[in-house]
Amino acid sequence: MKDAQDVFLVRMRDYEDRLRVLAEEKVEAMEMAKELHEEIMSHERRQKALNDLLREMDDGEDGSVGFLSIYRLRSLFGKFKVLMRGGL
Repeated sequence: MKDAQDVFLVRMRDYEDRLRVLAEEKVEAMEMAKELHEEIMSHERRQKALNDLLREMDDGEDGSVGFLSIYRLRSLFGKFKVLMRGGL
């Protein structure tokens, strides 16, 4: 009877250890998934900002020259620089 109890306790500890390892792996996988999701969302925000900037540049192609068009170009280039540096 004592041997059966010992075997049972050893198996239970083994199962506990296996469950602990699985839980740690699941936590690690969830953290990696969260980081990947954040990276994807960041990429989508940068892509949207770039698309908006390009659309804004296309909208400004009216051929006019003057203070407002020069100001607008400077503003667009400033936004482009910020975007290229990874800012948003």
